[in-house]
Amino acid sequence: MLQRALNKQKRAVIKEILGEFFPSARARGQAQPLNTDPAVVAAQSLLVKSVTRELAALQAILMEYERQIAVLFATHADHAAGA
Repeated sequence: MLQRALNKQKRAVIKEILGEFFPSARARGQAQPLNTDPAVVAAQSLLVKSVTRELAALQAILMEYERQIAVLFATHADHAAGA
């Protein structure tokens, strides 16, 4: 359930950024690449790929923590209180 709420919040933030910043920057003609050097672009692309893999691994670990917490909380004395 937490994952679903986080995904919904993430989508809302992305929609806000895309809806407000990027169209206005493009309309003003300000959307320019910071660097077009092929070596820099390739290195940054590789960095993005590696960070993406790390985030995917982190997400799996966090989901496992969430699952274990849910299992343990189900047996906890406060579970019946609806906390």
